[in-house]
Amino acid sequence: MSKLRVALVGYGERGSQLSREVLVHFLDEITFVAVCDKYVDRAEAGAAFYTEKSSKQAAAYTDYTTMLAEVKPDAVILTTSWRDHVPCACQAMEEGIAVAMEVGGAYAVEQCWELVRTWERTRVPFMFLENCCYGRVEMAALEMKKSGFFGKIVHCSGGYCHDLRWEISNGENKRHYRFDEYASRNGENYPSHEFLPLARMLDLHKGNRPMTLYTAVSGAHGLQEYAAENYPPEHRANNTAFLQGDIATTVIRFAKGETVTLTLDTTLPRAYSRGFTVRGTKAALFEDTASVFEDGKHNKYDLEWNKQWNNIEGYYERFDSEVWKKFQQDPVGSHGGMDYLEFADFFACLREGKPMPIDVYDAAMTMALTPLSEMSVALGAPVAVPDFTCGHWIKRLV
Repeated sequence: MSKLRVALVGYGERGSQLSREVLVHFLDEITFVAVCDKYVDRAEAGAAFYTEKSSKQAAAYTDYTTMLAEVKPDAVILTTSWRDHVPCACQAMEEGIAVAMEVGGAYAVEQCWELVRTWERTRVPFMFLENCCYGRVEMAALEMKKSGFFGKIVHCSGGYCHDLRWEISNGENKRHYRFDEYASRNGENYPSHEFLPLARMLDLHKGNRPMTLYTAVSGAHGLQEYAAENYPPEHRANNTAFLQGDIATTVIRFAKGETVTLTLDTTLPRAYSRGFTVRGTKAALFEDTASVFEDGKHNKYDLEWNKQWNNIEGYYERFDSEVWKKFQQDPVGSHGGMDYLEFADFFACLREGKPMPIDVYDAAMTMALTPLSEMSVALGAPVAVPDFTCGHWIKRLV
C-alpha cells in the first residue's frame, strides 16, 4: 500500500513537539506533503523539518484553504489554536480529507453539533487526539473494569492540574492562544485529559452518557500575583484583568447514576497531576499515589495508606493492556508513549478502514463541556447536557 499523504496544520508548540518526538517515527508509512501555519516562519520551519527528515519536499503554506486545494492530502493533523479546530476539521471533511484533531474546548454547543453533522453527512474518518486515553494507568484501569475488578463503578474524578502561569502570561510573546482564553473566559476550558479516560470507564455513548453538569469557579488571583512578581509594570499580563478562576470544579451526573468530578487547576503553584481516580463497590484506583485499594485486602491500611503507595506495579502483570505490553518492548515518543500510541491507532484505522477509537461523538461531547461550564458558572446552576448521538447511545455498542 502506498504511503499516506499527510499535512500538519499548526506548527506552534504542540505541532513542532509532535513532529520532533512522535511523527518522525511514522515516516516509513506516511509522507508529510505540507505544513500550514498562519505564521510564515513556523510554516517554513515545519516544511524544512520534514523535508530534511524524509528527503521529500514538503510545502509551506499560510492559507489553509489554498493548501487543501493544491495539495489534496489524504489526512490532516490539526494542532492549531482551539478556535480553529472545528472550522478546519469541518472544511477538511467536506473535501473528503481524513482528520486527526487535537483536543480543546469548544466556543459554543452549536459548534459541536456542526462537527457531528458534518461527519454524519460526509462519513470521512475523524479522530479526536486525546492522548490520555492511551496512558498506561488509564488502559490498565479499563482492563480492570472489563474484568469486574471494581465491582459497580460509582464515582470517578480527575483533573488537568498543571502550573501554566509562565506559559499563559507569556502568550503574546509565544504567539500562544491561552492568554486571551484566560482573559476572556471562565469555566472548564480544557476538559478532555481528565474527562474522556473517565467517561470511557462509564461506557460513554455505549449505554451511558452525561445528563447534567454543574461548575463552580474560584476567584482569579494566581496570574495577577505571578505577573506582578515576575514582569515589569508595562507587561501585558500586568494590565489585564484575568477572568478565568484559579480552580474550576465541575460535577457531571451520568444517565446510570454515576458522578464524575473534574478539576481545572492551572494558575496556582503545584506539581503536575491528572488525578485519575476510580471508585467502585469492590475496589478503587488512585493515580496520584499509584495505588489500588481492594476491599477485604487493604482495609487494615486505612490510616496508613502511604505504605501501599506505588502498589499498582503489582497489578500490571494481571491488568496491563496488550497495547502496553507490546509497546514497552520498544517505547518511543513523548508524554510517556501516549502520543505515539494514539497516532499508531489513527494511521492503522485509516489504512484498514476501521472505525476510529475516539470518534466525533466523543469529541463533540467533550468539547461541549467548556461552553456548558461557562453557562453553569454564569447561571450559578446545573445545566442539561445535549445528546449528540440523538438517542443512539442507548444501544450503540461500537
